[in-house]
Amino acid sequence: MGSQRETIVIIGAGVVGVSIAYFTTKRLVSEHPDPESRPRVILLEQCEPGCSASGKSGGFLARQWSDSTDTEQLARFSYDLHAKLAEEHDGASRWGY
Repeated sequence: MGSQRETIVIIGAGVVGVSIAYFTTKRLVSEHPDPESRPRVILLEQCEPGCSASGKSGGFLARQWSDSTDTEQLARFSYDLHAKLAEEHDGASRWGY
């Protein structure tokens, strides 16, 4: 029998679960170049990704909405990360942003 690989299971494919799966996989690829030895990442969802609360939001991002609040730093980081990921994955041509 072949070697056993670790399996990471993430439950919930909303924005948080998908983000965890994405960044976990990205890190594992850099740390384990050989796909056969790389831990697997499994994302579980009861219906389909974004089918619950994450999929019902309007998807509107505003960088200034949290200014002068306790969440200002998180909001700015999230906004900047969204732009970085869109650039990294050619969002302009793939999704229009």
